[in-house]
This record gives sequence, C-alpha cells and structure tokens, in this order.
Amino acid sequence: KMVADWFAGRELVLAMAIVLASWPVGIGTALGTQGALAEALGWPAVFYATAALSVLGLVLVAAFYHRPPHAKAAAMEGPAAGKIGITTREIALVSVAALIWVLFNEGLIVLVSFGPTLLEARGFSISDAGQLVSLSTWAYAAATLAGGGMVQWIGRPNQVMVVNFVAMIAALALVPYTNLPYLLFVAIGITTGIPTGTVMALSVEALAERNRSVGMGVFYAWRYGGFALLQPFAGWTADFSGEATTPLLFAAVCLTAALACLALFRILQHRPTDGFRN
Repeated sequence: KMVADWFAGRELVLAMAIVLASWPVGIGTALGTQGALAEALGWPAVFYATAALSVLGLVLVAAFYHRPPHAKAAAMEGPAAGKIGITTREIALVSVAALIWVLFNEGLIVLVSFGPTLLEARGFSISDAGQLVSLSTWAYAAATLAGGGMVQWIGRPNQVMVVNFVAMIAALALVPYTNLPYLLFVAIGITTGIPTGTVMALSVEALAERNRSVGMGVFYAWRYGGFALLQPFAGWTADFSGEATTPLLFAAVCLTAALACLALFRILQHRPTDGFRN
C-alpha cells in the first residue's frame, strides 16, 4: 500500500518489482546461512538472528518512510474522509488478485519448502541442499528487478504473465524426470521473478486510491489464509504419495488455476460497474 501511494500512475510495476525483490534476498540468505548457523550455534541462534533483522527493518521504516504529499491531501479531503467506502466490485477484484498471487507464488514457496528434502533424498547434504535451493531465490530476485523494468518498457503485462505462468508449469512438472533438478529450480526462480511486479500490481488496479488501506487488508487476508491452507496440503501430498516431488506437481496445478483466475480478473475488471452492488 505504501509503495502504491508513491508510484500508482507511473512506474508502479517496476516499483513493486523492486520492493518484492527484497523477499527472495531474505530467503536466499537464510537458505545459504541458517543451516551452518544452526550447526555451529544451535537452532535458537537462527531465531535470534532473524528477530534482530526484523527489528532493524522496523527501525529503518520508522526512521525513513513518509507519505507522499498527494496521499496526505487525499486522506484529509471530502466528507467521506475516515470512513470505509470500499465497493463490492473492488472487494471482488482484489480477492481474485490475491488468489492469483497465492497460486502463482505457491511454486516458489513449495520449492523452498520441499526442494531441500528432494535433494537430500538424492544424496546431497543438508547444507549443500539448502545452498542449491537458494539459487532459485537469487535468480528470483534478479529476475524480479529485470522483469519489472521489462514490463514497464514493453507494456504487455498479460502476455508476460501468461508466458511465465506456462513456463513455470512446465518446469515444475519436469522436476521428477531430471537428474539435475537444481537447474530447473533456477528456471522456476526466473519465471517466478519476471512477472512478480505485474502480478502484485493487479491489487492496485483493483482499488481506488482512497480504499487502498482496507483493500490491501482484504488482499493480505486472502494471501496468508491461502498460504496457510496450501502449504499443509502440499505437505500432505508428499506424505500420501511418499515422493518428495509430489508437492512440486501440486504447485504446477496451482499455477494452472492462477491462469484461470487471471482470466477471471480481466473479465470482472471490464464488466460494467452497474453489474455490482455497492
């Protein structure tokens, strides 16, 4: 929401890509270091280090962030200031945007969660498995920045999302059938990263500026609720099948559903507003 306040109407996709690139940087750093940290100092040290970095992030936001002037003015204007005025249409659109985000990201989250187990089953050590899987998150970070700039330049968000969704589906589905799965892990990181800013920008497209705070609350409720449900189910598929590759196939199914949700989002977006009750 804070990024949207600053960049809506101009370099929004690129701005979203830049801020979202911070997520895989944290994951990649964790995968590459926390195994060794736990072996050297014990598992509590991992939690203490993560907590310290989280506090540092809060301090930096408090010290440096401020709202853009136009957002301050908009928040204070009109008789509706301070009231919740989000419409049914906005709730529908931002909910579908959240489902796209959840289903789209399930591929990378499943990879980070179950990739090390898959590599361990193929003879890699815990540290080596974590470092190899971390390659996907570093590839994701680089591709997120490059993809944000590319989409901002070519201006074809739908095509970028569809092409990368299909490529991710193919890469996830091929993991069980290759002896070099970590190469596909990098491919998954790249195809996840390129459309990330575009996918996140859908939530901003769904909302009027005055309703971003409430609307992003709806978005993140769906986001975390979706991840809370999909991750245990992905784990269940591994337990049920006895194969570490099954969650990745489940993630490919999720990406297919994300394509369908993207089509639904565009249909709702172009539907006349009088087709919704406010």
